[in-house]
Amino acid sequence: MGLLIAFHLAFRDVQPLVRVGLASLFATGGTAWLMTRIGGVRAPLGLRDARGFALGSAIGLALAVFGTGALAVMAQLSPALAARIANYSENLIALLQPDNTAMIPAVLVVVAVIPGICEEWLFRGVIRDMLMAWSRALRVFAVGLLFALIHVEPVVLLPLFYIGCVLTLLAERTSGWAIPAVAHFTLNAVNGIVTPRVLGDTMPSLWVGALCVCLGAGAAAALVGRFAFPPPPAEPESALATASSLPSAPP
Repeated sequence: MGLLIAFHLAFRDVQPLVRVGLASLFATGGTAWLMTRIGGVRAPLGLRDARGFALGSAIGLALAVFGTGALAVMAQLSPALAARIANYSENLIALLQPDNTAMIPAVLVVVAVIPGICEEWLFRGVIRDMLMAWSRALRVFAVGLLFALIHVEPVVLLPLFYIGCVLTLLAERTSGWAIPAVAHFTLNAVNGIVTPRVLGDTMPSLWVGALCVCLGAGAAAALVGRFAFPPPPAEPESALATASSLPSAPP
C-alpha cells in the first residue's frame, strides 16, 4: 500500500492511464516477485507450445464475449445496476480514449500486457501454488474469488468471478500460468481496444447479451476442456510395495 501511495504522489501529474499501469505493475507484479523471491513460493509457467497459446487466445476471446454479454444482461435487468454499469463504462472510455488511435499502443501495454503477465503470475502462479494442499475445486473457487475481489468494482464481481475460475481451471490443466496469461492478454486486449470502438457507450439488448453469455461461457469451458489434467505424481516405489513383494522373515 505504501508503494501505491508513493507512486500516486510521484506520478499524479502523469496521464491517468500511466498511473493505472504503474499501480497494476507494482501492486500485482511486485507482490508476486516478493512472494517468489523472499517467500520461496514456486510459480511454474507450465505448458508452453503453439497449440496451447492458440487455444489460450481463443479462450480469451470467448471470455471477452461472455463479459460484454454479462454486463449487458445485468444492465437490462436492473435499473440500479444499469446506472452503475453506465458510470463504469463512461470512466473506462474516458481512460482508454477509444477515439484516439495514437493511444492504442499505450492501452495495449497498460490494459493487456501488464495485467496479463502480472496478475496471472500472482493469481494463477503464486497464490495457486500456495494452495496446492487444497482440493482442486476449492483452489479454483478461492483463486477465482480473490481475482474478482481485487478488482474492487462490485458491478463486475460476478463476471470476473467466472473469468477467474476459468483461468484458474486452465492453469490447473496446463500446470502453470503461461497459457492463462495468453488468455488474459487476449481478453483485455479485446475489451480495451476492440469493444470500446465497436460499442462505444451503448449496451447490447437483453437477448443479444444473453446469447453472448451462453456462447462465450460455453466456448470458454469447451476450449479449456481441450487440455487434459496432468497425471498425478508417481508414488515412490516403496509405497507401492505389497505384502507378497516383501521379503519373508526367516523361520
